[in-house]
Amino acid sequence: MKKLTRVRSSLLAILIFFSFISLHSQPSHDQLPVFMVWDTQASFEKKTSDEEIERYFKRLTDHHITGMFLRASNEYYKKLSPIAHKAGMQIHAWRPTMIRSDSAFMAAHKDWYAVNKNNASCVDAPPYVGYYRWFCPNEPEVVKYLIDQYVELAKIDGIEGIHLDYIRYCDIFLPVGLQPKYHLVQDHEMPEYDYCYCHRCREGFKKEYGRDPIELSADDSSAQRQWRDWRLQAVVRIVDSIAQNVHGRTGKYVSAAVFPTPAISVTMVRQDWSKFRVDAVCPMLYHNFYNKGVDWIGECVKEGLATMEYKKVLHAGIMVHQLTDPGQFTKAVHSAFVNGAGGVVLFAANALTDEQLNIIRDYRPSGEQLNIIRDSR
Repeated sequence: MKKLTRVRSSLLAILIFFSFISLHSQPSHDQLPVFMVWDTQASFEKKTSDEEIERYFKRLTDHHITGMFLRASNEYYKKLSPIAHKAGMQIHAWRPTMIRSDSAFMAAHKDWYAVNKNNASCVDAPPYVGYYRWFCPNEPEVVKYLIDQYVELAKIDGIEGIHLDYIRYCDIFLPVGLQPKYHLVQDHEMPEYDYCYCHRCREGFKKEYGRDPIELSADDSSAQRQWRDWRLQAVVRIVDSIAQNVHGRTGKYVSAAVFPTPAISVTMVRQDWSKFRVDAVCPMLYHNFYNKGVDWIGECVKEGLATMEYKKVLHAGIMVHQLTDPGQFTKAVHSAFVNGAGGVVLFAANALTDEQLNIIRDYRPSGEQLNIIRDSR
């Protein structure tokens, strides 16, 4: 076991070292369209012709939404990209990072998956929902697999960049507005949602700090902070490895969907996106999930920009169906821009009403933001 652990540690070190070798220059930060949407392959599968697909894209681009984070298969990206480009739409390949739930894959790679504080693998006992099957970020084979997957995606002709999602641990806390749905009151860290305590993580932390993390006292705030930060850094390393490889081997753009602010992310999902070395982050500012008003969107944008350790573009993620009132929708968009957002990403494209599209088309930020939007058209 010790010999296997040393081999895995050496492999991880090699992967991380080579991930920082850049063969192409990093994409410039002004390449991401100002107005974007999240969408999935399901939105297109019922369309019967390329002309119908093009009309779907044109409905968006005619209203100045010129970028899409699209979740689809590799083959579908190849099919849609030429049609999207004809309509003036950038396609960024959106793919979940730290979760994979198909049975055959899990059976073949069970040791890749995270284990909670109760010593239950999420393969056997997924938390919250059935698809919550989380990788352990300290497994070297996971790092290699993810790098290969995203580089392959980025090499697809017509793809402008890759978009990371679920780039974190499982939720130790759900947003307060969602907890009743799962019949939970999460006023403390519950062991069944606390990851990862697999042999890799326990041995790795003990080697560095001399203590088994599963034995740490809840009252030992210093040790608990070390254990938290050790896990945070594991996710940061994976993000940086993916980004450096995609940049270096393809020259494509790298962005990530993240939780609302670095502070919220650290507490809720063990994710410190302030340190992510990507081109852009898209905080999912779904205010209703947190029982907040629309002004909270701008507050999160401001806090996120102020607390970034590695500077990058920030696009505010807004959930369309939480903002059916036109005045509230306008206020949400404006709140993001006046607090420094480089753009807005709308979830999801197929939920946008004509009224909301017209608001986007007619929206005019002031000053520097207006110049960015003019340049993107």
